[in-house]
Amino acid sequence: MDRIELTAVDGKALTVPSSRPTVLYFMASWCYTCVPQAKAMKELEQQYADKADFVAVDVTPENTKTQVDEFRELADTPGYPFVVDQTGELTQKYAVTSLDSSVVIAPDGDILGRADARPMKTDALKAFLDTTLP
Repeated sequence: MDRIELTAVDGKALTVPSSRPTVLYFMASWCYTCVPQAKAMKELEQQYADKADFVAVDVTPENTKTQVDEFRELADTPGYPFVVDQTGELTQKYAVTSLDSSVVIAPDGDILGRADARPMKTDALKAFLDTTLP
């Protein structure tokens, strides 16, 4: 199984898939419709801390840490990591073709669930996670 090594904008090293289920949220720093789900993930992060890791993936390869940090502020500065998919590897591997897409990856690399082009506020995201996570 191929693992993708990434570095979050804050310098933290990440691997996808990791040893726990991972919720990848494909967004872009300039995407204002992406803010509500980023906030919802922040709200649910503690509740799901024992079940999954959350990672926001900025699909715009040239985006900078400054642009990502500005988006994080709009989303109430969540604690989960943000990565810029500079090579497009994650976006291609999980066949993501639109923003506001979520893909849940099992530790063995299987896709547990996906919601393409479906921005979710807290209630919808919680329902999606409850049906997706083991």
